[in-house]
Amino acid sequence: MAPLIALLVMLGFYPKPVLDIINPAVGHTMATIGQHDPGPRTAEGPR
Repeated sequence: MAPLIALLVMLGFYPKPVLDIINPAVGHTMATIGQHDPGPRTAEGPR
C-alpha cells in the first residue's frame, strides 16, 4: 500500500513524465476521430 501512496504523491507534485507519455496518444486519438480540445469556457459578466 505504501508504494502506491508514494506514487500518487509523486505524480501529484511531478506529473510531467506521465503526461509526456499520454499526450501524444491523446492527440493522435483526437485527430483520428476528428475532434479538438475546446478551450475553457468563461462566464461573461456585464460590460
